[in-house]
Amino acid sequence: MKQFFTFLAAVVLTATTYAQVGIGTTTPDASSALDITSTTKGLLIPRMTTAQRNLISSPVTGLMIHNTDNGAIETYTATTGSWFTLGMGQGASSSNTAVGINALNSNVVTDISGVGNNAYGYNALQFNTSGFYNTANGAAALNNNTTGNSNTANGAGALQFNTTGKANTANGAGALNNNTEGIANTANGDGALFSNTSGFGNTANGQFALRTNNGGGYNTANGSHALYSNIEGDYNTANGHNALYSNNGSTNTANGKNALYQNTWGSDNTATGSGAGDANTTGSQNTFIGTAANVGSNNLTNATAIGYGAIVNTSNTIQLGNSLITDVITSGTITAGALGIGTTIPAASAALDITSTTKGLLMPRMTNAQRQAISNPAAGLQVFVTDFEGGRFMFYDGTEWGTLSFTEKRPDAPTIGTASAGNTQATVSFTAPSSNGGSAITSYTATSSPEAITGTVTQSGSGNITVTGLTNSTAYTFTVTATNAIGTSLASAVSNSITPQVPQVGDFYGGGVIYYLFVDGETGYVAGETHGLIAAVQDQSSGIRWDNDNGIIVSAGAADQSIGAGSANTDAIILAQGAPETSYAAGLARDYNGGGYTDWFLPSRNEAYQMFINKALINNTAAANSGSDLTENAYYWSSSEKNNNVTLAWWFEISNGSSGVTNKGTTYNVRAVRAF
Repeated sequence: MKQFFTFLAAVVLTATTYAQVGIGTTTPDASSALDITSTTKGLLIPRMTTAQRNLISSPVTGLMIHNTDNGAIETYTATTGSWFTLGMGQGASSSNTAVGINALNSNVVTDISGVGNNAYGYNALQFNTSGFYNTANGAAALNNNTTGNSNTANGAGALQFNTTGKANTANGAGALNNNTEGIANTANGDGALFSNTSGFGNTANGQFALRTNNGGGYNTANGSHALYSNIEGDYNTANGHNALYSNNGSTNTANGKNALYQNTWGSDNTATGSGAGDANTTGSQNTFIGTAANVGSNNLTNATAIGYGAIVNTSNTIQLGNSLITDVITSGTITAGALGIGTTIPAASAALDITSTTKGLLMPRMTNAQRQAISNPAAGLQVFVTDFEGGRFMFYDGTEWGTLSFTEKRPDAPTIGTASAGNTQATVSFTAPSSNGGSAITSYTATSSPEAITGTVTQSGSGNITVTGLTNSTAYTFTVTATNAIGTSLASAVSNSITPQVPQVGDFYGGGVIYYLFVDGETGYVAGETHGLIAAVQDQSSGIRWDNDNGIIVSAGAADQSIGAGSANTDAIILAQGAPETSYAAGLARDYNGGGYTDWFLPSRNEAYQMFINKALINNTAAANSGSDLTENAYYWSSSEKNNNVTLAWWFEISNGSSGVTNKGTTYNVRAVRAF
C-alpha cells in the first residue's frame, strides 16, 4: 500500500510539474498529455455492458468505454446525444461491419437477416433493417436500403434510395442513386443509372450512362451518356459516347460515338460506326454499318446503309456505299426478287432493271472455244464471242447456239487518200466506205499522229478534211473515221507523211502546185497570213470551146482580168452557159476534183500569166506528183471575156506568155487553178 501511494504521488508530481504523464517512459512526447509506451502491453479502458453504459450520468463528449455486449469501442457525442461505435458502428454486430456516423444505424440482426453487411461512411446503410450481404462504401451509400440484399455500392450517394432492390452493383458517385426495387443492375461511373427505380438487369459503364433509365430492363450502356435518355426501353446495347442517347425504344444495338443518337421509339435497329444511324428517330429494323451511314428519312423500316456516308432513302432497301462509290465487286452470288442498278425503284415487271444514260450492259466476253466449253448451257444464255466473224452475240435456244445479226451497225472504215501540208495545217482526202452500216454517214474525222489533233467534216460522201493547229516543221500522218447514228468506224489506213510549213511557190499543196502568192491590194490577200493560187498538176483538156455555142453574153463580171477574179468569172460563165458544164472550159475546170477539192476554176487573164512566169516550178512539182507539164506552144483559155463581147475571150500562150482574144468557139487547152 505504501508503494502505491508513493507511485501515485510521483504521478501527481510529474503531472503537476510537466503537465504530462509518461507510463513506460520518462520522456513523454511533448505533444501528449499522457504517453503510454510499451511493446508488450496495451491500454485497457473501462469495460461494461450496454445497460451499465446507459447508467453513466451526464457523459461528456469523448468519453470512451468498451461495450462487452457488442465487443466494440464506443465514444459519446454530446451533439447527437448518442454513443458512436468505433470500428463497427451503430447497429454493428459480430456479423456486420459499420464504420461511420449512422452506418447500419437501424439494422436488426436475426438468424437469417440483417447479417453479412458492410457499411463504411456517413449514413451508409443507415436504414437497413433486415437486408443482408450488402456492401456500402461512401457517404449515404445504400442509405435507404431496408430489406434489399446482395447489393454493392461504392461512392457517395451510390444506391442511396435503394429499399428492396437486390443484387445491384453501383460504383461511382450517384450511381444507381434512385434505385428502389430494381434488381441485378450494374452501374459504373458518376451518375450511371442515376434515375433507375425498378429497372432490372441493366449494365451501365460511364458517366451518366443510362442516367434517366427507370423501368427499362436488360440494357447495356458503355460510354459517357450512352442510353442517357432511356426510360423504359428494354434489351438495348449502346457502346460509345452518346450512343442511343435519346432512346426509349427496345432491342437496339449502337456501337460508336453518337450512333443512333436521335433514336426515340425506333426498335430492332443496329448501328456500327461513329454517327451511324444518328438521324433515325422512330424507324425500326434498320441496319447501319460504317461511319455516318444513315437514313435520308427518320422513320424508315427495314432499310440498310453499308459504308462510309452511305444514305438509304427508302424502306426495304439496301444502300451500298456513298455517291463516290463507282464499283461493287463480289465473288459470290447476289439473289434478289428484283434488282435495280442505277435505280432505287426497279420496274415491277423486271427481275433486273439497269438504268443509265451514260453506260451500257457489258455481256460476258469469251472466245468461241471458251463458249463451246460451257457445260449444260441454259436456254436463253447469251455471250459475246470475240473471235467469231469479227465478234458476234450468241445465244443458246435450249437446243443449239445461234448468232444475233445486226440490221444496222457502224460504217466500214473509209479509204485514206492523200495528205497535203499547209501552214500549221493539213488537208486529208478520203473516199467514203463501201458500206455505211445500214445507217447514213453523218461525219468524217481525221486524226493526226502525233498529237491526236482532229478535224471533222459533216457530210456523207468522199471529200477532204482540214486539220488545223499543227506545228510547222513537224512530220504528221493521219487516219480517217466515219460516223453514223450507230457509232464510229475503225480507222482507215495511215496516210502519207507530211510536214506543215509556211507555203512557198513551187510546193505541192492543196491538190496541186503553188504558183503565186497574193500581195497587198489583191483579192484574197490577208495580212499576216499566206494565201495564193494553186495550179492543177495536169491539163483538163487539150481542146475545148470557151462557150457551149449558145451565143449568150455572160455577166460583166466575166470580163475581169485581175488576179483574184478567176473564181467569180467561172461562176458567172457557168450561170450564163448552163448545162452541160463539161462542154465548155469554165465548166470543165470547175468539175475537176484534184486532191479531193471541188473549188477549182478557170484562171483570169492575169492569173494565167503567172502560170507562165512559174511554169518551170509547176512542171517540176507536177512531175514529182504524178502530173504532167504545161504544154509548150499551146494556147490556154482564161476566164476573162473581151469586154463582154458576145464572141471573144482572152487566151494565153504558155511558151512565151503572150495573150490575145479569139472566138469563143475556138478549142484551146484548160489548166484549172484554185485559191488557198
